[in-house]
Amino acid sequence: MPKMFPSIKKSRGMAGIVVPVGALCIMLSIAVHTMAQNDTSFAIVSRNGDYWKNAAVTTGGGNATVTVNANDTKQKWYGFAGTFNEAGWDALKVLSEADRTKAINLLFDKKDGIGFGWGRIPIGASDYALDRYSLCDGSGDDFNMTRFSIERDKGCLIQYIKAAQAVKSDIKFWASPWTPPPWMKKDAFDAAGFDGGEMRNETNVLGALALYFSKFIEEYGKEGIPISAVCPQNEPGYTRSYPTCGWGAYNYDNGKGSSGDKNGAEYLSTFVASHLYPKLQADHPETEIWFGTLSNDATSAGYWNGMKGKATSGMIKGLGLQWNNVSMVSSNVNNYFVFCSEHQCGNYYWTTKVTSVEQADSTHFLADRAPNNFSYGVESWGLIKKWLEQGSHMYSAWNMVLDTKGINLNTALEWPQNALLVVDRNAKTLTATPYYYVMRHISQYVDNTGAVRVGTSGSPSLAFKNANGGIVTIVYNAGGQTQMTVAVNGTNYQFTHPGQGWATLYVGPKPVQANRDGIRSAAAKTANDLKVTCIQNGYRVTVPSEKAGRIELLTLTGRVLLSRAIAQGSSELVLPMQEARSGMLLVRAVFGNEVTTARLFTAQ
Repeated sequence: MPKMFPSIKKSRGMAGIVVPVGALCIMLSIAVHTMAQNDTSFAIVSRNGDYWKNAAVTTGGGNATVTVNANDTKQKWYGFAGTFNEAGWDALKVLSEADRTKAINLLFDKKDGIGFGWGRIPIGASDYALDRYSLCDGSGDDFNMTRFSIERDKGCLIQYIKAAQAVKSDIKFWASPWTPPPWMKKDAFDAAGFDGGEMRNETNVLGALALYFSKFIEEYGKEGIPISAVCPQNEPGYTRSYPTCGWGAYNYDNGKGSSGDKNGAEYLSTFVASHLYPKLQADHPETEIWFGTLSNDATSAGYWNGMKGKATSGMIKGLGLQWNNVSMVSSNVNNYFVFCSEHQCGNYYWTTKVTSVEQADSTHFLADRAPNNFSYGVESWGLIKKWLEQGSHMYSAWNMVLDTKGINLNTALEWPQNALLVVDRNAKTLTATPYYYVMRHISQYVDNTGAVRVGTSGSPSLAFKNANGGIVTIVYNAGGQTQMTVAVNGTNYQFTHPGQGWATLYVGPKPVQANRDGIRSAAAKTANDLKVTCIQNGYRVTVPSEKAGRIELLTLTGRVLLSRAIAQGSSELVLPMQEARSGMLLVRAVFGNEVTTARLFTAQ
C-alpha cells in the first residue's frame, strides 16, 4: 500500500492503521462522538442557472427520499485532483488579479471552493501546453540528461502550481509524461518527434528515461513542489497528433488518414520494473509509482497484466485508470490505490454535430466552442458517481481552467473540451460551469484525508462519513421542485430543492475547512477551557489555568509521547507534532489534582 495511503486495505476499520500526523487537527471532546445537541446541519442546493444556494433544513417529514447507511462503509476516500496545464494558466493571466485569485480559491480553498487535495503535473508538454516541448529537448541522444531543464516550466506551469500552494499548502502532486523527449522515440508523426510514435525499446534509452523522471522529481523538489507519485506514461494505448507515445500495443491516428492498431508486446512494464523503480528507489524512495494512466480498453489489460507479472512486492502502489476502464476498478481496489486519472472532457467529436450550446450533450458535438453547459454537468455527475461506486479512491479532473474555445494542440482535429472554470479572453471574465458545481457539491464538505464512502438507498446519491463523524450526502434531483428528505442516523432532515440539480446535506460537528493560509485547522475547547489549535508542524495549547503544572500528549492506550512543564503564569505553549496509530491523541493538562483531557484527531 502507498505510504501516503496507509489504510486502503482496512477501509472498514481503523484499528492498527498508522495515520501520519499532518496539517489537519480537530480537537474533540473526551467522549466518543455521537450526534449531539451542538451538531449542525445545513444544505446547499443548485439548479440549472442558479447555483450554490443555502436551503433551510428542518427535522421530521415523511418517507425519506434518500436513506444513508453510515454503517455500510465502502472505500477510503482521498478526494479530487485537478490537472495543471499551461493553457489554463495562460487563460487566467488575462484576468484581473482579483479574479485570478478568485479562480484559485474556487479550485483549492475548502472554505470557498472545491478544495482539491491533489494536483496532476505533466512532465513536459501535455496536449494543453501552449506548444510542444519536453524537459530534455535538442538533437541527438542525451543519455546523461545534460540538456535537462525546467526553465520553461518556471515561467508558466510552476507559477500556476505555486498559486495553488499559496491557498492550499498541503496539496500533494502526482505527475506523468504525455511523451518522452523526441529523441527517445521512433516513427513519430511529425519531424519534431512529439506527436505519436513509439518508445525506443533499448536499454540505454529506457535507462535515460528513468533518469529523466529522477531529474524531474529533483528539480521540482528544489522549487518546493514535492512529487508524491508518478505514472510512467499517459495513455500508452493511444497515439495521436499531439504529444503522445506508444509502448508496443496501441491504436494510432495521425489525423491525416493513417490509422490502425499496433499489436506488439507491451514493454512499459519492463521500463518500470527494470529501470524506473530501481532508479527511484536509489534517488527518490519517497516517490511512489502508480501504473498507468490506462485508457484504451483494448490494450489496458495487457499492460496491467504485464506489470503485475513483473512487479515485486511494493513496486507498484497505485493504478491510474480513465475513460473506458472503469470496469477494472473493483477487482484492484483491495490491493492498490486505484483512481480515475482523468475525467472525461465531454463534447465528443465522433457524435452528431449541432450548432448551439443548448443542443450539445454526450451524443451531440459542438465544433466551434466548448459547450460547458448543464448537460455536461449531468454527464459529469453520472461519471463521477459510477467511478466512486466501483471503489475509486481518488478522482482526477482534467482541465481546471480553459478559455471559451477550449481546444488543444491537435490541429489535425480541433476538439473543444469542457473545463471547471472558463475564461472569456475578450471580456476578461471568469465563469464557474455547472460541472464545477457538481464537483464542489461532492467535495467541499468531505474530508480529503479521513472520509469513507458509505451506502445510500433511494434517489441517485453519494454519501461520505468524515473522520469527525459528520455525514455528507449529495443528491441529484432530475425533476421539479420538491421537498427532499434525507434520513441520517435515524433522523429525517428535510429541505426544499428547486429541481433540476444537486443538493449537499451536511449533518454532524461543524466541518473543518481551509483557512486562507492553506493550513487546515480547527480549535475547540473542553468544558474547562483547554484549547488546542493545529499550526504548522505542531499544536498550540492554551491551558485553563495560570498555575504551574504540566501538559502531556498521550496515545489512547495511555503511553506518554511527550510531557512539558507549564510555568507559573503561563497560558500557552507549543507542542511538536507526533504520530498516532489510531488517528487519535490525548492532550492532558495537569494542575495538582485538577486534570483536563481532550481528544485530538490527527490525519495527514
